[in-house]
Amino acid sequence: MGVLNSNKNLKFRKTETSEIDEVLMKWFRSARAKNIPVSGVLLQEKARELGESLGLETFKASNGWLEKFRTRHNISFKQICDEEKSVNPNEVTDWIGRLKGTMTKTFSIPMRLASFNASFWARPYF
Repeated sequence: MGVLNSNKNLKFRKTETSEIDEVLMKWFRSARAKNIPVSGVLLQEKARELGESLGLETFKASNGWLEKFRTRHNISFKQICDEEKSVNPNEVTDWIGRLKGTMTKTFSIPMRLASFNASFWARPYF
């Protein structure tokens, strides 16, 4: 008895957009390595430019094409948070030190206990 779903017989056909996919993914990886945000609209525009340069007059880079491209290459669009590079580490250390000092002075244990005792004994009992 033979195997019904053998991967040996699978053939991957090369479509006219395969070259666009390949070049666009190289551009996408390069842009992301430089922390450049890439939107779907930007990907579509780059794909249209590539289609024109490759002489593919029928290629449209539609929204459907974009969704399939994203699925094929496992791309998700998320917000890039990269503020950490703009902060001076010495300023952060100083700020944490000042915050700890303020918190210690303001919320010391004896002060919290005194506040608890005063509120506890001030409660009316029935």
